[in-house]
Amino acid sequence: MASTRQSTLCPVFGEPKEHIGSNLPTYKQVMKHFLFVKLQLKKTSYNPPLHASFKNVATHLLQVWQKASIPSVTSDRIIAMLKAYHDKYANILKTLSSTSIKKETFNKKLDEFKQKSHELFDISACKCVSFSKCSCRKEKKVPLQEKPFLLDQRSERKMAIGSVDVQESNRMIKKLMRSQPSTSKGIPASQSSVRVKNLALPESSGDSDSCSSDYEPSSSTKRRIERAETNPALELKSLAILSDKTGVSDRAAATIATVVLQEANVVGEKDESIIIDRHKIRRARKRVRQELQENLLIEKPLESIYFDGRKDLTKVTDGLGHLQLVREEHISLIQEPGAHYIGHLTPDSGTSKCIASTIIDFLSSKEVDTSKVVAIGCDGTPVNTGLKGGVIRLIEEKLGRPVHWFVCLLHANELPLRHLIHAIDGKTTGPTTFTGKIGKQLADCEKNEVIDFEPIQSENIVVDQDILSTDQKYLLMIYLAVSSGICPQNLAKMKPGKIHHARWLTTANRILRLYISTVAPSESLKILVQYIMKVYIPVWFKVKCNPSADQGAKHLHQLILKSQFLPEKYRTIVNKVIQNNSYFAHSENLLLAMIHDSNAVIRKLGICKIIKARTEGQTSLRQFKLPKLLFDAQEYHFMINWQTTQLAEPSLTKHLSTDLLTDIQRGSADLPPLTSFCNHTQAVERCIKMVTDASSTVVGMEARDGLIRSKLEGRKKLPRFETKRDYLFS
Repeated sequence: MASTRQSTLCPVFGEPKEHIGSNLPTYKQVMKHFLFVKLQLKKTSYNPPLHASFKNVATHLLQVWQKASIPSVTSDRIIAMLKAYHDKYANILKTLSSTSIKKETFNKKLDEFKQKSHELFDISACKCVSFSKCSCRKEKKVPLQEKPFLLDQRSERKMAIGSVDVQESNRMIKKLMRSQPSTSKGIPASQSSVRVKNLALPESSGDSDSCSSDYEPSSSTKRRIERAETNPALELKSLAILSDKTGVSDRAAATIATVVLQEANVVGEKDESIIIDRHKIRRARKRVRQELQENLLIEKPLESIYFDGRKDLTKVTDGLGHLQLVREEHISLIQEPGAHYIGHLTPDSGTSKCIASTIIDFLSSKEVDTSKVVAIGCDGTPVNTGLKGGVIRLIEEKLGRPVHWFVCLLHANELPLRHLIHAIDGKTTGPTTFTGKIGKQLADCEKNEVIDFEPIQSENIVVDQDILSTDQKYLLMIYLAVSSGICPQNLAKMKPGKIHHARWLTTANRILRLYISTVAPSESLKILVQYIMKVYIPVWFKVKCNPSADQGAKHLHQLILKSQFLPEKYRTIVNKVIQNNSYFAHSENLLLAMIHDSNAVIRKLGICKIIKARTEGQTSLRQFKLPKLLFDAQEYHFMINWQTTQLAEPSLTKHLSTDLLTDIQRGSADLPPLTSFCNHTQAVERCIKMVTDASSTVVGMEARDGLIRSKLEGRKKLPRFETKRDYLFS
């Protein structure tokens, strides 16, 4: 029996109707076309699968958008959009047949659904609302002549798709061939002409010649293909990556590379085809950056999120396309262990709520599995570590479970020094200046001559200097000089680093440099030097040399013990700062240190408390409250009062069964190795530096991300190149 019109009528969209392609379809037109396709498929199959209809509709939509000369998303993405909207449509139909729902409520929802169905089914690759601020890749950008049409289709919908002339079609073909040379993609050059003939072009309503499929390349294009057959194009992948790593310009890289080829007799007057110009370098850089972004894969679920932010001078374009620099907040993300770069993002504001939601949305957009996240690392600013509204707390609420709070110990170590300088010498003014007498002498202290000074005995420090930066090496060298009472001549001529109140390590360098060149140092200067020599530097290198999070509680305890030599009025200030940053004294981090202790008694005590924490398990998400420190404790595991402290199990041990923990406590089993995370955020700070450099170099989020990944790849390929033995062939 044939279907009647009444039986095919949709109660939401009406009669099924084929979309003719004169405009970009709305949701309603797409659904009517879907129902039409489904009806046609039923004539050949009793119960055709929905996917077949989705695929048919997706193919039609791609043809329509191609006809409009507007880049679109992939077929798979279109099918996913169709399925999502069809699910909403199915729910409406299901509710329509229900008798329990209130008619007024349903009619209101139905009207809203119908009203939104008149919006454009937007599959454009570019989703930018304002094309003047578009930062999409070149292949995703909407052509200049099509922008008014797309804006019209997204709003009033008064325009229609017209014919495309021969000149415009030929221009598009030539542009595509220039951007995709046949040999660079592994396609034989002999097939280039075939590829051009089979290129899908926008349809035309004019003469058959207006958009001919028998297009032949021009004579210049043929000559270019012939040259490609005899001289395959160089990919220049390594050159592009290392050019990004070293920061040289396209022109400089092209000049150096071509001169080297000439010196090697590869390029000559008779053979100029392999000459490398700046345009080749630019294309190679762009291609490499895109490949690195597309090949980004996280092989295993994310276990940690380490983040930090900074406001950078960022290169952007205004409404007229002019470049300008603006201050923009950037948040950098890495994954530990290994300090793997995840990406960077730009929140709308610097509030904790905005930062947390931006991080979660970013990970969701990259389809990153966060089900295994057990740790979050950052510095100790209140925005990040607020008890109820901090970034970590908000992420915990989003994940629905507690995680380790690994708040940077290097920041925790520098804060007491900062407050001590404020108390002794006065507060800072601006990002690089001081108000006190000592602070004002630091700016040019390296110009003073070194004199005989009183040494300050300190503990011995053993560290691999290859892992240290220039400023860190200076810190170690001047520490040894002050400790021994002898300053080498080469050290006296070195610069101790620029003053900046975001980096107190260079301030410590300069205070020590001022001390060894001061004839009669004041009592205030002596106290500062003693604190730096006895507390700041030893703890700094302990954290640097032992960065594992299970050592964090021990480092914090050392900071407490070493600070107690100070006079009472200064000790009170330092103790207060340490108390406010005692994140590694929380029971979770303290227990993590105890179960990794070399002392078997302490290990068993830690396991015992973890089992006890399970029996007292909280039903709600715990709040990360800082414990009250016992500053006279001689052992790190006695830094807090266990009787009054709320026990919380470390997230890293929650996958271990209680039976296994009991066996470990009894000594019949060993603790299995746990993932080792970092107790500081120096790796994030290095990432921030790259984001800062990229922000003033290229325009747009994707361009910055591509440049950063290229630099990281360059460091991986060639970490250092001082001698021939450093070069790695790849």
